[in-house]
Amino acid sequence: MVAVRAVLIVVLLLAPVPAGAQVPQEARDAVSEARRLERAGDFEAAIEAYERAFAIHQGVGKREYLTKSARRKLAYRDNRALVAEHCEGERDCFLKFGVFGGVPLHPVIVHDMIGLVVNHDVPLVVAVNVEDAIDSNKYCCETSYDWTINDRLVSKVSTNYADDFSSRSRPREECVMSGCWLSYSVAGATDNGVRVLDVYERGGGSMISRFALLLELARETVYFRGWKYTAVVKSRAALQLGRFEFLETHGTVVEAGPVTIDTAVLD
Repeated sequence: MVAVRAVLIVVLLLAPVPAGAQVPQEARDAVSEARRLERAGDFEAAIEAYERAFAIHQGVGKREYLTKSARRKLAYRDNRALVAEHCEGERDCFLKFGVFGGVPLHPVIVHDMIGLVVNHDVPLVVAVNVEDAIDSNKYCCETSYDWTINDRLVSKVSTNYADDFSSRSRPREECVMSGCWLSYSVAGATDNGVRVLDVYERGGGSMISRFALLLELARETVYFRGWKYTAVVKSRAALQLGRFEFLETHGTVVEAGPVTIDTAVLD
């Protein structure tokens, strides 16, 4: 019996691999070239190289996953240039686009500021050191979300917890219905300098939660291994739309503490 097993193992090892299962070297080279171009910042050429690799042999991977990183970096570069054309200074850019340091608020920051409201009826995270969050592992990176700016200069950011890598990544088996994701649009700003975000989130179940998140950009001194003067995004209100019926009548003006919300900006 031992000898028979040995023969079977040898036969399996020597059996030729079907040609269709092998990725041609030409396709592998195209992927390598695409990655080199992406690292060099030539995102258009990188996308073309990824597409060429996929055309040669589909075994190199799914097209959307191959090109996703380069496409997002390209959009990131173009959006930053667009923001720079239409705003001036950190406060102005934050109010117009929800951007600080040339980048939008990471969706995980938004989740942290609204994520526990449903369970506790009060936001547990009320401020984030956004200046240092940009380079942190928790709120990394530009390739972990989609960022678009439409013709009306409305900024929209979204991430998929099952498909995108972030500190909120979830196993696919937990997102079997309509996915796990968060998406927000910059809905406007109040006269007293508060940014309004229109936020949708699905945690894997059948419910889609919608929030109006009101944020203020401030400069504060904090202490961590020494004093530091840093930019902080502070929550002024996190209102769950749908629970507050008065917010569903568009155009209604609602008083929320020191902030006046005109819900027409959420359309």
